[in-house]
Amino acid sequence: MQRRWLLAMVVGTVLAAGSSGSAAPPRVVEAVPDNGDQNVDPSLREIRVTFDQDMSHDGYSWVGGGEAYPKTRGDARWVDGRTCVLPVILQPNHEYWLSINSNTFKNFRSKRGVPARPYPISFNTGPRKGAAKRKVGAQKRPAPERGKDEKLAFTLPDAGGREVRASDYAGVPVLLLSGACWCGGCQQDMQLFKELGDLFGARGLRLIRSVAGENELASLQFQKHYRLGAVHLLDATREFERQYHRKGWPFIMLTDTSGEVVFKANNTLVKEVRNLTPVLKEVMKSAPPADDVAQEGVRYRPATLKRSGELKKARQCDRFPSIACGKDGRVYIVFTSNRNGNNDVFLRMLDGDEWSADVPIAASEADEFDGAVMVDAQNRLWISWTSNAKGERYNIFLAFCASLAEPIQFSQLTDSDDDAMHARMTADRNGHIWATYYKWRKMGRYSRDKEVYVRRHDGTTWSDELQVTPTDVPDYEDHTDPVIAPFGKGVVVCWSWDFHRPKGYSQEAKEPTIFCRTVDANLKLGQARHVSGPQIDSTPAVTVDGEQRVWCAWESLGWDRQANANRKTVHAGLGNLAPKRAPKPAQLAGPHANVCGPSLAVRSDNTVALVWCERTADNQWTMKQAVLDPTTGRWAAPQTVEGKKDPRFPAIAYDAKGRLWIACSERTAAGREVTVTPLP
Repeated sequence: MQRRWLLAMVVGTVLAAGSSGSAAPPRVVEAVPDNGDQNVDPSLREIRVTFDQDMSHDGYSWVGGGEAYPKTRGDARWVDGRTCVLPVILQPNHEYWLSINSNTFKNFRSKRGVPARPYPISFNTGPRKGAAKRKVGAQKRPAPERGKDEKLAFTLPDAGGREVRASDYAGVPVLLLSGACWCGGCQQDMQLFKELGDLFGARGLRLIRSVAGENELASLQFQKHYRLGAVHLLDATREFERQYHRKGWPFIMLTDTSGEVVFKANNTLVKEVRNLTPVLKEVMKSAPPADDVAQEGVRYRPATLKRSGELKKARQCDRFPSIACGKDGRVYIVFTSNRNGNNDVFLRMLDGDEWSADVPIAASEADEFDGAVMVDAQNRLWISWTSNAKGERYNIFLAFCASLAEPIQFSQLTDSDDDAMHARMTADRNGHIWATYYKWRKMGRYSRDKEVYVRRHDGTTWSDELQVTPTDVPDYEDHTDPVIAPFGKGVVVCWSWDFHRPKGYSQEAKEPTIFCRTVDANLKLGQARHVSGPQIDSTPAVTVDGEQRVWCAWESLGWDRQANANRKTVHAGLGNLAPKRAPKPAQLAGPHANVCGPSLAVRSDNTVALVWCERTADNQWTMKQAVLDPTTGRWAAPQTVEGKKDPRFPAIAYDAKGRLWIACSERTAAGREVTVTPLP
């Protein structure tokens, strides 16, 4: 029997009976193939999992769906007290994803009825090559020998905005991991990556993470969540990655003191650490003592900081502005700055014709960043940010006040056990305040999943936390970058979903895809629907016009045949809230070497403005604007707003008079500073 579209295979009734067995949750101790395996023989006839204790045989949950879930050729069966097998038919050169239990499906249970800890299994098959070696499950890719004349070579920006070159690492060994921030296998590797850095860093090993396809904010959030002092290179179009491998993530590479590649594997670090360790120990015999310099929690080579003029002190770097306009004509911006030696959140206000001095909103010794601002119907100011000020974990904090002349009231919105980040706010037509954010969470031993939540403030208290991202899909479906706008008497939330085509959802989308979902006044969720398509889509923006049309914009990474390389584009389109298919989104920018920060705003006459920044082949950033005509529904040709001051991270808002205000980070003699400009 074949089951093509399978969300959860559940057999029998799970009974919490039996007096024997452990009270601790069962966990998978062996899987064939295992999570992260590459080049699995497609002739493999079954997937096998073994638990650490005797299990109930009354049920099981093999969770997954869509093209990523393997075809089955019969029901799963128990072969002994602890081992269950799923008969499958695998295709060659195919990526598979499934999970043993999930937060929703929990029918793998111990004899005491305790659900097993969820255990994700992702693997790739190789070409067809005969009988599978069942106890091996995957053929390990051997490390290359020395003398292949493959050297470390790059010049790339990092998540801190500094230019980093391979030549900075001359004479030192480097362990490099390449991957995306939403990639589950890449997330799974971070704990071990950090442990290797702790073990060998003092002896001279340098760690680098190459971030494939994403920009500064996503990289910083990833870096901070995993407490990594490693440099995070921004490989926006994956061209650096393609120099050394072309088969996706995760990817590991080790270079010796001469810069020669002595080990590389297209596999997870967890799976390759036994192969890597002896090579690493040999390389470390000739490593010079560590002489790196720390700036903003990251360990840089002295050559990098000498080039940026920061050997003694970091240059000012104001980034990630958020802007809001009040009905009284005031304009507010909130941004992140390192001017005090670490990340802080500042506020600047335009009252009439003068801007205030920068007011510290969150400026302690803690790490405070990614501020957002909004003004409600009573002209009260609301500010959110991410901080680790209360304990070890990052959480979402809020401040609000009627005016800067009054005391600012602070509160902590989340109490996460595995970090909460990326808060965004809005107010509905009833004046209620809504906040959305994502929370990291663990899957078994590893922190490797994000889910999106909302809470609503009704004027007195905050509602309970509501998960916006679907609960009927496998846990490894990562969700990030939420944004929010008022819709009807509630809100609409958009986010980027690492989409693997689970049952009941679109089969058109693939990889990170922009989804949107409504939440009504009764905190009831609408159906989650995709907005974007089959490319790598991230960093959404959202706004809703007076006719309740949801407009979304996002960054997209895909293959450009003319350039024979990955390139980035900016797209905009209607949110797909109805069962019928929405019109095809418009491509407004690109293909370019990079784009960043699409920001949307709507005027009272339903004119929609979209602003973004783009980097062309000559390595220059410019800011562009496109406007949607509400009468024709068409976007005007993009116009250049700023092209001389290296503009980044734009944010826009319309004031009560219909003027568009643009905030961005620009390069100055002092460093990067946030500027604000009104357009006619």
